[in-house]
Amino acid sequence: MLAVAGCSGGSTGGGTYHPPAGPPKLTIPANSPRVKLAFKFPQRAIPQPPVKKKSSKKVTVRATRSTSRNVKYLSPAVVAGGFVAIKIYQNGQPAFPDQVLTVGMTAGSQIQCFSGYGSFCYNTVPVFAPLGDDEFFVAMYDSQAKLLSITPGIPGASAFPGSLPYPTTVTAQGANVNVQTAGVVNSIFTGSTTPCVGFNSGFAGSFIQFLDADNYAISGQFANPVTFNVSGGWGLYDYGSLQPSPVTVYGGYINELDFEASQDGASGAISASSTTSITMNNSQLFAADKLAFTPNAGTLLVTGLVSGGTPASFNCGNTALMDAKVGTPISIANPVAMGNSDDSSFPAPFVSVVDGAPGGTLVDIVDVSLFDAGVVNATGQFYNAMPAYQVAIPGTPVDSIVSPASANNEIFVLNADGTIVAIDTSGFCSTCVIPNVNATLNSTVTSPTSIGWINNGVDELFVTSGNSPTFEEIDNPIFGPVFVSTNVTGLSFGGGNLMPTAVLNGAYGDPSTNNVFLRAFDPTVMPHNILVECATPSDGCGGLSALPIGAFTGGPQSIGNSTTGGQVLVGSGTSVLSFIETPLTAGGTFLSGVNANRILTTADQSFTAVGNGVFGFFPAGSSTSVGNAFGSLIAINTFQGGE
Repeated sequence: MLAVAGCSGGSTGGGTYHPPAGPPKLTIPANSPRVKLAFKFPQRAIPQPPVKKKSSKKVTVRATRSTSRNVKYLSPAVVAGGFVAIKIYQNGQPAFPDQVLTVGMTAGSQIQCFSGYGSFCYNTVPVFAPLGDDEFFVAMYDSQAKLLSITPGIPGASAFPGSLPYPTTVTAQGANVNVQTAGVVNSIFTGSTTPCVGFNSGFAGSFIQFLDADNYAISGQFANPVTFNVSGGWGLYDYGSLQPSPVTVYGGYINELDFEASQDGASGAISASSTTSITMNNSQLFAADKLAFTPNAGTLLVTGLVSGGTPASFNCGNTALMDAKVGTPISIANPVAMGNSDDSSFPAPFVSVVDGAPGGTLVDIVDVSLFDAGVVNATGQFYNAMPAYQVAIPGTPVDSIVSPASANNEIFVLNADGTIVAIDTSGFCSTCVIPNVNATLNSTVTSPTSIGWINNGVDELFVTSGNSPTFEEIDNPIFGPVFVSTNVTGLSFGGGNLMPTAVLNGAYGDPSTNNVFLRAFDPTVMPHNILVECATPSDGCGGLSALPIGAFTGGPQSIGNSTTGGQVLVGSGTSVLSFIETPLTAGGTFLSGVNANRILTTADQSFTAVGNGVFGFFPAGSSTSVGNAFGSLIAINTFQGGE
């Protein structure tokens, strides 16, 4: 609401809309009464960050019209040092010079707002208008003169179409004027940081965010309508109602408009245009029931995997990361290890990256929940990045393993000095509890090389040594650790016995059988590489057995479970060998001609990623890759609930 003073006569101002260079000093016409100007914006007029909902199963979440519509739109960037230009017309012609008022939270602001970015804003200087029937228009800018909202229909401003507002009669006593503004769409966020959208329970959906020039979400009428074209297996929905293509959108509210697909692997092309120049972060969309992540150039390279119907993969491109606590970008400097919590239990699934950064080790915990695309900072500013939480830990990292949500929600990081740092993620994004270090264990292993995990009622960790034939089992590491050491010297592998010269350089626990497998290297026997099985351990192995792998070495993550239950896969140079677990028996060659230094099979056993430097994605029962991704580490999230 504007309270204005009436002035006899009036001089013309600039006719059509044009952005001012900045807020000039307000000139008070002579012989004009000083009248109080008051802006009153409803509390909901300032868009709030969208509420991120969680569910144990994927559901379609939509706002209702009664709860989402806002009466007016005011970008927080206007309040934070911006300014407002008031334009007055009579019969569609300029009738008065433009008046520009600064906006802020301090008493020196010409328009002062209270209660945070709150409900009430008052002017500290007068506003004037010519006597007669006046048409009022308002343009709102940030401190850098970027246009954020405007009254549609300003004569000559075709970019912001609309009809003339109903005139207000201004008398010598002034008048109270209600002026409607609409947000100027500058960019569109499609609901996902890459073209790939998680598919779950027969549905893939991504809510659209319309952003102003300062990346604040616009809620309400648009000054510049947006026209969408959607083709392929995707559609644009408004509160669950499929829209035709093309369709012009004249306004939008948080969680109103979304892109949806009902088929795993669906691909579609999307485009958006407006009366002004706008951008959209994706021009294609792919529905994928799995997302693979590999560190790449400080970010994460994303690959979408499809197991429903015909197996396929999509190169989704890179996603930026941002610290969800403080709203600052995250760059992965030296990725050492990755892991993921990937099951149907709360809290939300995540991907973890252990970063041995020069300034100290950081663990980046990236939320890959379906509802967590994009980051909103404390003031409501939106960023095209995946939300992550950084935890600083001591030590020089070697390897890490994740105890998933169905177990004890821990990330265990093995350091070069034998210490193991445990990070509690039990409240991660279900109650939005920030992960924190809750234990540090002192392993007796020297020169540690890898860490494995199973859950046998309690977490059990297995740490291998790079300078001895001994590995250490740590039972119940958080709530009362029990340390058990096992030496594999003398263990027969069917062609000889392991000698005291053997060292261990890999550990893997099969969660489906609770058998643990270790990779032994002994330079004094042939072949040098031996697979050791520790059967169903609990305070020590239930039995030890071994079989030769070959003459090739392998890394800490060169053992993984097979897409066939009760079998494990082991890298052997340019081959991947299969072993039946009970009893330990050679199962033949799984793959040939593949650099298999790292092996990871998805939780639902539908894909196996094999490689080192370049990963191939092999569907269950197939030796043909459906795609690849560059990277030395990998984690794969399966959308099977909890997102």
